[in-house]
This record gives sequence, C-alpha cells and structure tokens, in this order.
Amino acid sequence: ETESKTINKEKDESTDNHQKRERSRSKSPVPEGGGGSGTEDKKHKTKRRKIEIVDDEANASDSDDEAKKVERNKQMLANKRKLLKAIEAIIKVKWAKSMKPAVENFKQMGFENGNPFAVPLVPGCGWVPEEYFEKIKQPIDLLTIKENVESFHTNDLESFEADVWRVISNSKQWSKHVDDSLRVLRIAQEKNIQKNLAELRKEWGVEE
Repeated sequence: ETESKTINKEKDESTDNHQKRERSRSKSPVPEGGGGSGTEDKKHKTKRRKIEIVDDEANASDSDDEAKKVERNKQMLANKRKLLKAIEAIIKVKWAKSMKPAVENFKQMGFENGNPFAVPLVPGCGWVPEEYFEKIKQPIDLLTIKENVESFHTNDLESFEADVWRVISNSKQWSKHVDDSLRVLRIAQEKNIQKNLAELRKEWGVEE
C-alpha cells in the first residue's frame, strides 16, 4: 500500500511538471524569423510595400497630369490674347476717304465701323436677303469669329486664318449679285486682313 501511494504521488508530480512545462512553452515568444507566422508577416509587409509603391506612382501621375493641364491652359489663354488682338484690328479697318459714302451707308444700316463684314450673318437677321444663304453654304462674319475666339472654340492660327479668309471668299462669291460699294469695301478689308495676319503670324513665330 505504501508503494502504491508512492507511485501515485510520483505520477501526480510527473503530471504537474508536464503541465507546467506546457504552460511555460505556450508563453515563450516565437524566435524571430522562425515558424510559419514569420513568413506570413514577410508576405504582408511585401504586399504593403507594393501598395505603397503603386499609390506613389498614381500620385506622381496625377501631379504630372495637373501640371500639363495648367501649362495647356496658359497656352490657350496666350493664343486667345493674340487672336483677339488680330480680329479686333481686322474689324476696325481704316477706310480710305474715297470710301466714306459707302461706309456711312453701312453705318446707317447698323454695321459696326461701317464694316459689312462685321455683323452676324444668320437667316432672318435682316442685314442680307434670304437668297444669300441659298448661294453661300458656309456663312461666316468677323464678329462670329471674334465670339469663337472668346469662347475658345477657335484657339489656333490655322483655324483662325481659314475663318477670316472665308469671309473674303464668301464676299467675292456674293459680290456678283450686289453693287460696287461692297466690292470696294471688300478690297480694303482684304488688304487689312493680309496686313494683320502677317503681324499675327510673326507674333506666333511662323515664318512666311
């Protein structure tokens, strides 16, 4: 019986010692770099670094786009100033004294500066007969060109020149059906356009 008690006591002590070792082991920190959890941590860190790199690249791209947008806006404003200066000079043509009767006639009709090319040409405007729009398929006038420049609809030299010269070509086509006064003013306006476009091209940096 004494031996049995001794054996049981030793078993209990052995069990207690085993449980203490297990508890101690569970509390022990995992060695750095050891075990599966360390590998998972490395994967997560790598993933975070990749996300940070992608975010940095996206931010850099956004910054570049914004800088390009600002530069583009500056260029458009600079173009607008040059084109407005040119179209205003074209509208305010200096007529020769010999043209005074024709100019006064157009002024009384409501044309700015007596300039028949500086009035909106739309059906029903009252300035020109409806027949005009049957013969002229692409009507254009200097005031409409100015409005297009102000609204940035026209912002490059090539489009601007094409519109201005279309005013003259339309006038030549229509002049076949009207009196000499319009033809005389058209010739003066054409010379004024040539002069101002030459100055604009020089300011634009375009060689003749």
